This record gives sequence, C-alpha cells and structure tokens, in this order.
Amino acid sequence: MYLSKAYFRSKDYTSCKKLTVQLLNRHPNDLRLKFNLAYCLYVEAQDIFNLTVRRVKQTRDAMANLSYAKSLFQQFIDISATTGGQQT
Repeated sequence: MYLSKAYFRSKDYTSCKKLTVQLLNRHPNDLRLKFNLAYCLYVEAQDIFNLTVRRVKQTRDAMANLSYAKSLFQQFIDISATTGGQQT
C-alpha cells in the first residue's frame, strides 16, 4: 500500500491504479484499498479536466474513471447508511 501511495504522490496514477487493483484482488473486502482506488481515479480525472488541451480519448477515459469512482464512493455511503454511521 505504501508503494501505491508513493505512485499517487508522484502523480503516476497508472502505476497507482495497477498496484491498488492487484492488492484489491488479494484483499477484496479492504475498504481502504477501495477508497484509495476511487480517490486515485477521481484525482486523475480532475487533473485531466484541468488540462488546457486534451484529447477526446483522455476526456472519455476521465469520464469512465469518474463513473467508477462514483460507484466505489457510493459503496461507502451505502455502508454508512446500513450501519447508521457507526464504524465497523
């Protein structure tokens, strides 16, 4: 997890996502990994949208990343709603 954090801080989002997905395959119920992946996708999309010039493919990829990040974040909202805001 520390290596993926280092990739994130250096804005190497591709490596960060790849490593986080590998970790999620090994630990599919780890909420921290899901949150980190969603946040990485969100920040990468934000950086793409802030470019003064971007390609259509970049925009489409950013929109797909945002959609997936939204679904991951929604899982946290659903968990919070079912537990009444209590941490598990």
